[in-house]
Amino acid sequence: MLDVAGKTKVSKDAYRELDRQRTGLRELLDLFRRDKDRPGADRHLVAMAETIRRIYYDMEGILRDLDDAFGQQRILGKTSTIYMDALRDYCLTPPHVWETERDRIIGFSSLALQLPDRLRRDVDRFMKRTDMRAPELRRAANETIHDRIIPIQAVLERLRAENRVLVAVLYGPYSEGTLHGHPSIDIGIYLRTDDEAERMRIVGSIRAAVKDDTHVSILHLNDRDESSFVVQEALAGIHLVEPDTDALDDTYDWASDEAESMRFEKEGDERMKETQDMMELMRRKLRSYRVNYTAGNFPECVSLLFFVLEALCRYVLAGKGYRAYSHREVRELMARHFITTGEVDRIVYDHLFELYHRRRDADFSAATFGKNEVDQYGQRVRESLELLKGHVDDEDREDLLSLLSVGNDGTGAMP
Repeated sequence: MLDVAGKTKVSKDAYRELDRQRTGLRELLDLFRRDKDRPGADRHLVAMAETIRRIYYDMEGILRDLDDAFGQQRILGKTSTIYMDALRDYCLTPPHVWETERDRIIGFSSLALQLPDRLRRDVDRFMKRTDMRAPELRRAANETIHDRIIPIQAVLERLRAENRVLVAVLYGPYSEGTLHGHPSIDIGIYLRTDDEAERMRIVGSIRAAVKDDTHVSILHLNDRDESSFVVQEALAGIHLVEPDTDALDDTYDWASDEAESMRFEKEGDERMKETQDMMELMRRKLRSYRVNYTAGNFPECVSLLFFVLEALCRYVLAGKGYRAYSHREVRELMARHFITTGEVDRIVYDHLFELYHRRRDADFSAATFGKNEVDQYGQRVRESLELLKGHVDDEDREDLLSLLSVGNDGTGAMP
């Protein structure tokens, strides 16, 4: 099943067998749909049920062999785990109960046709993580580190010997050798304590190791409120102490799973639905914006313009296969997949950042805004829409521009 030398590849034969079983299941499903109103059509259902069972057992075999090779691991993503559990419960049900239930067999046929691809993606993702760790971690002993890092490393080694720090990684400019000006020192740590006072003491001792005014930025690797993308970036840095394997694996798994949870499956329908939902949200917000603009309720207009621009970014992200559940995720995904790649001008990100804070001023600080300020913010949304036009349907774009154009008389004339 696994590559004997590296133990990091699932045999192609295992996937080939899964594909063969799925082809047979599709054929049986087609036969059942053709014959469902004819006598004896249920014989196709019985064959389908047995094929579903074989597909599940083949997938179980892949996971079992991976566990034998690597020990117990969280290989499956969240969605696959749910689906595998559902399929397991179905396959463990006595045959005489479910072989006569057409709807259940058809429903689980659809699941059995999709799940092998989910399993393959999850396993490939797990293998990629394993390959990242497998050859050799970037250790300080094998890297050239800046003189400023040496006293920090001495403190971290002491904390590691006391088992208070389980992982310590240098990332950012000091790990990449790209020092310009006076950059901060970026350290990621995995602390073995939930006591806030002790956390502060440990962080203080690390920062105290630097004798000049260089800022030391601390990233808590086991804090689930941290950005999964930043944690992934940190883990690619230089390990300043011998890491605790379990803690390191837990951090890799969490960061990868969290980043992956934002990812759509590849089916186009789900992406299309997300873009349609975001378009409808923008229409509703802009209709409300027009009403409030005409009424002179400008603080509410500021808040509405922020939600329009955020929904526009979600619309664009959906086109690339990403769904974000929070404003922080919207900004992270936009930065990672559009801004840093040069695909979209950074101005869009800056506008989103600015409107987020202006919206907070409007909603939580009772700040006052006038017509001129709202007009400026509306222009930022228009500019962002123009910069994103390659990622927005032409009809949607024209619809949004029309709704954004509103004057004091409410006729739609530009202010």
